[in-house]
Amino acid sequence: MAWSLLLLGIIAVAGAAVIAALGRGDARALAPCLAHTNTTEELGFLQQLQLWRNQNISGSLPLTLSAPLNAAAAGYAQYLANTPGAQGHWADPPERPYPAPVWADRAAQCGYPSYEAAGGEGLAVVEASGNINVTGTQALTIMTSEQGGGVWVPAYIGADVKCVGVAKMGGLSGNKVAWVALIFAAYGSCPQAVTSSGGSTPSPSASASSTSTSTPTPSPTPSPTPSPTPTLRPDGATLTLQPGAWNLVTLPAGGMQRLLYRASGCFSDVYQFQGGHWLRYAPGLPAYANNLTNSNGGAFWIRATAQSCGTIRL
Repeated sequence: MAWSLLLLGIIAVAGAAVIAALGRGDARALAPCLAHTNTTEELGFLQQLQLWRNQNISGSLPLTLSAPLNAAAAGYAQYLANTPGAQGHWADPPERPYPAPVWADRAAQCGYPSYEAAGGEGLAVVEASGNINVTGTQALTIMTSEQGGGVWVPAYIGADVKCVGVAKMGGLSGNKVAWVALIFAAYGSCPQAVTSSGGSTPSPSASASSTSTSTPTPSPTPSPTPSPTPTLRPDGATLTLQPGAWNLVTLPAGGMQRLLYRASGCFSDVYQFQGGHWLRYAPGLPAYANNLTNSNGGAFWIRATAQSCGTIRL
């Protein structure tokens, strides 16, 4: 969840990995994609972020820069830096029947495959009465201060969490700085093609200058080896979904992530009624946001995407 801290006239906001309910609206109308080449300061931040995740996230993987994530981060950082009072995430768009992380929408509009657009958004947005700067170290401190925030996304959420985008923008007035970091999952290599500008362009901004005297330049981040595809189930279980509809199906026993691995992109939500409650598994959310983690067999409701997947061998 997003949170805010008011201290000596400065507002600092840490980002969320699941849902942030600071407002409603379509983020795509507010934050265009901005093709963005990382500065030395941003690369230093990424090096610190990698070290922090290695220490705090079980099974942490090396992060690789992704151009669509950079573009989404830069567009939203520019919007935040040049919009007085803007802080936090846009969530729960009115066109969706349930709350959803719209930083995934911003990533998808910039070219990140929508079926892989799952991860977290870390924010460090600082606004003061006078000129201000926020270093990478300060930004990381803000982002990591709330456990459950965007940079706390696990190392595996149905796919390996290994792609990253980051941008720092300062408003032209000099009294506001926004850092945005996106950490996403991918089944293969991290996407690099920016395919859309999207949205309406806010006032131009200048990148905030750093007050630090030196920033280490990290060595190139190695691309991790993708996790092996799970072996086919010996029981020959299959799944057939009607595109764009709710489907009542039966599933065998097993962990939901592994069980539905080959159905990735073919569905958005899975529900089962257990113990008087509806439990949900949604691959677009971090693992800890899902309360349906394992199948014990039985009937499930699955909402299929528009993709026609035919019969899927689980």
